Amino acid sequence: AAEEAREQLREDRRGLLEALGTCAGLTEEAEIEAESRRISEGWEALARLPDREQAALDRSYSELAARVAEQREDLSARRRRNNRLRKLVAAAGKALEQTKPLDKRRIRTLIDDAASLLDAPRTDKETAQQFSDLRDKLETRLHRQREHAEQRLAELPDKLDELAAALEGGELKHA
Repeated sequence: AAEEAREQLREDRRGLLEALGTCAGLTEEAEIEAESRRISEGWEALARLPDREQAALDRSYSELAARVAEQREDLSARRRRNNRLRKLVAAAGKALEQTKPLDKRRIRTLIDDAASLLDAPRTDKETAQQFSDLRDKLETRLHRQREHAEQRLAELPDKLDELAAALEGGELKHA
């Protein structure tokens, strides 16, 4: 009976190891968290096997638990990156809605912040495409702003000459 109990204990622990291995392949943080907690509680609730056997199973458990934790952290980091990218999409859209000239430094910072997110693995493709489209529109608008400023700057000497002539001709009472 004692040997049967030990065999059942081995099977229970192996079953938990198998479940933990499956847990490492899950794609939802909450699901991984709940399943790994359930497995951990089950592992702790079971009686221990003889030391040599238990040590081998504990090593396997630790390795699998580390993989699960890594998967959960990868998913968490991806979620944070995608949330950040969504915020940058919103900021880019808001900037484009403005009628006043864009702040070049602010827009460059926004674009630079997004660059690392766009290159990250498993970035949400739809959000990345939205940002890329908005980035193109922002860059086009900045380019038009620069061209307009250059044009106005080029016209400035002529305007100053007109003003000077008007002053000399007495057309302006106060300068």
